[in-house]
Amino acid sequence: MDYVSFWPRGNGNPTIEELLSNRGGVTNYDSCSSWATGRDNYLASNPHTYHATNALSVFRNCPQYAAGTYFYSTFGFNLAGAAMDKAGKDAGWGDFETMALALADSFNMSSFELDRRNNEPALQTDGFYTKQNGSIENIENEEDVIYKVPGGGFRSNIKDITRFFRAMINQDVLTDSLWV
Repeated sequence: MDYVSFWPRGNGNPTIEELLSNRGGVTNYDSCSSWATGRDNYLASNPHTYHATNALSVFRNCPQYAAGTYFYSTFGFNLAGAAMDKAGKDAGWGDFETMALALADSFNMSSFELDRRNNEPALQTDGFYTKQNGSIENIENEEDVIYKVPGGGFRSNIKDITRFFRAMINQDVLTDSLWV
């Protein structure tokens, strides 16, 4: 992880493969009592804005695990995104958001965008859940989710998501050489 040299090395030096397969030693929400404070501080400083390095502050003070052990983590994707952001800038390709939008454009994903919650389309659908009494409730989600990028915090329609997964299956996005 040469591109995120500022990241604490207490859990070893996770590879991109480990981060993208939830084996990078990075914790998740339920294992970190301070993540919400980190999120609130990030959003106060970066409202509706994605900044790869600053977004790591959301979980910087959370416990880490040994790299190589499976542990689901949105934040592992955030760390991989920060590495991609730095590598992209160094290579002259732009920041993570520029590269993500260029990738989406290359697969004709015209609806793909970062979910800033300040530009919600009229037909935005939020989730639903079943209460203990069996009734179904709509989840009113006004939370700014930009801090989750690239582990989440994107928005797209089903046709474009299908295009993306087809590209993944055909190895047009990730190839075996990425893991080396």
